[in-house]
Amino acid sequence: TDPVVEYFHKYVVASIVESGAAPVSAGGTELITGSLATVTSFDYTGGAAWAKPTGALVKPAEVTYSDFRGFATVTTTIGTGTESSRARVTYYRGIGTQLTGGPTGYQLTVTDREPYQGQVFLSTTLNGSTPTSEVVTVPGEPVVVADDGAGNKATRIPSTSTYSFSYDAAGAPVHRTSQAKTFNQNAQLSTINDLGDLTTATDDTCTALTYAHTTSPALAAKNLVTLVAETRVLAKSCASTPVIPDDLISQVQSTYDGSGRLLRTDRLDPTDGVGFILG
Repeated sequence: TDPVVEYFHKYVVASIVESGAAPVSAGGTELITGSLATVTSFDYTGGAAWAKPTGALVKPAEVTYSDFRGFATVTTTIGTGTESSRARVTYYRGIGTQLTGGPTGYQLTVTDREPYQGQVFLSTTLNGSTPTSEVVTVPGEPVVVADDGAGNKATRIPSTSTYSFSYDAAGAPVHRTSQAKTFNQNAQLSTINDLGDLTTATDDTCTALTYAHTTSPALAAKNLVTLVAETRVLAKSCASTPVIPDDLISQVQSTYDGSGRLLRTDRLDPTDGVGFILG
């Protein structure tokens, strides 16, 4: 058959009104027995993105741009007038463009890869039109875990870094922090590298998690891969070499039987010189 031209349209929510106290007639006395109505409005900017569907069951010759990837940015306003609050969110849509966020001098630019679609790139809290805080989220480059040889690939995200900025009343950045998370081959949290205030290293911490199935064939055979065997927190960044016990904040070890049932939990207090105690 001959190709057919199709058009797609997306209806989006403009506002939501949460009912509060009953309305008062003109000239009447208002008796507040609950909260007033709350209006939440949404403003969509940056244009809508449409993409061609992908997947093992999709025939490339028969698809069109029917996959709605959302608007670039959505601004949400709760309330009206001086009592309102505003937040602006920019999203990854997986369309290959470059996204830039953060204040001048500390901007971050990321390629909007398809595996990132639906995640938040930039979240901004506003006072009117002036930003009070921002968070930029940068996923790591996707790792291919399966490939059917026909162009269809399964990927996982190996890491995620967040960069936070606080602003003064004039909109100038006054405080910067960052945190990076890494994930293992099962997409489970592996490390948290929290650098805190980026102007000093004194508040850096590194949290490392290991999982019981990596040393237990019985748990691995049952695919019980979510059981945390050890959580260790250090007063150093994950890139630094710690001095033990000086840099040890806490350490918790958990022991399981072959069916994944918790047998015991041991905690280490680095200040008492006793070693692990039953938690």
